[in-house]
Amino acid sequence: MKERIEGQLFIAPTALLRGEPLVPSSKYYTLRYVLAATLTNGESRIHFPAESDDSDALFRGCRALGATLAWEDAHTLLIRGVGRPYAKEPVTINVGNAGAVARLLMGISATLPDVTFVTDHPQSLGKRPNRELLEALTTLGVICESEHIEGYLPVTLHGEHIHGGHVTISGARSSQYISALLFLAPLLNEGLKITVVDDMKSQSLLSASLEVLQEAGIVIEHDDTLRHFSIADGQRYLPRNYTIPG
Repeated sequence: MKERIEGQLFIAPTALLRGEPLVPSSKYYTLRYVLAATLTNGESRIHFPAESDDSDALFRGCRALGATLAWEDAHTLLIRGVGRPYAKEPVTINVGNAGAVARLLMGISATLPDVTFVTDHPQSLGKRPNRELLEALTTLGVICESEHIEGYLPVTLHGEHIHGGHVTISGARSSQYISALLFLAPLLNEGLKITVVDDMKSQSLLSASLEVLQEAGIVIEHDDTLRHFSIADGQRYLPRNYTIPG
C-alpha cells in the first residue's frame, strides 16, 4: 500500500509481492551481440538490447560499415549484417564517449582501406589510450595513424594489407584490446594467435566476448588463464537470435 502526502511517497510493508522483476539488459552483452550480428551475412535479431549512449554509438558505427539496423518492435532489433566490412570510400565513425565501442570497432574495421575514428568528447574519450591495440594491428599489417604516442583519438586505420599471424599484447590497461582482436580474427584470411602479457584488467568482460563469439559460431582455442588464444581461418559469423541477459 502506498499513499502520497504533501509531495512525499510512503510505502507500507506487505506480506505478499506479485509480478516479475524486470532486470535492465546488460550494456556489455548488447555491444558484443550487435557486433557479432553485424559481421554475419544474414539477418539476426537482438531481443531486449540495452538502450544507452554506448549502444547508440555502436549502432552508428555498424551502419557506417554497411549494416542495416531497424527496430522490429519495442524490444527487438533486426540486424542485416555485412560479413567482412569493406568500403571503397573513406569512412568516418564518431564513437561519442564510448571507449569500448571505439576499441571493438577499431578491431573489425581494420580490414577497411581508410577508416577514421573521432570523438566529440576530446577531454574524456579523447584522452584514453589505444596504443597497445594499434601496435597489435600494426603487427598484422595495418597502417595506424594517431597524433599522440598513446594512440588518442582521432585514429585512422589503413587495412588494405592486413593479414593474420601472431600478436603479443598487454592486458594491463584494458581487456577491450583483446576482445577487439578476437572479433577481428575470423575476418582474416589467415589464422590469428594472441598472447596476452602482464595483468588482465576486466577479465570477466573478456569472458563475455568469448561467450558471444562461441554463440556466433566462432571456435576459439584458449588456455584456462585466458593468456593464449588461437583462432583458425575460414570461419564465418552465423546469423542468430539473441536475448540480452540482465
